[in-house]
Amino acid sequence: MKSDAERTPAAERMARLRRRRRDGLRPISIDIFKHEIDELVARGMLAPENRDSGAEITNALARLLNKVLPRPRR
Repeated sequence: MKSDAERTPAAERMARLRRRRRDGLRPISIDIFKHEIDELVARGMLAPENRDSGAEITNALARLLNKVLPRPRR
């Protein structure tokens, strides 16, 4: 088996995907309206300067979901 240093970028991505799935996470893609981004900013969940950053919008939505839908206990 190859060490982490010898893995290709594709193999690294697949390993991260499998790890997230084991942890119960599922990747999704959604469309979001400008007014929904504005609401994330208004609620203080997204900094105004990050309103065009897909990664920051994703993080803000994850924080919102974690706040509204608590994790189940294991």
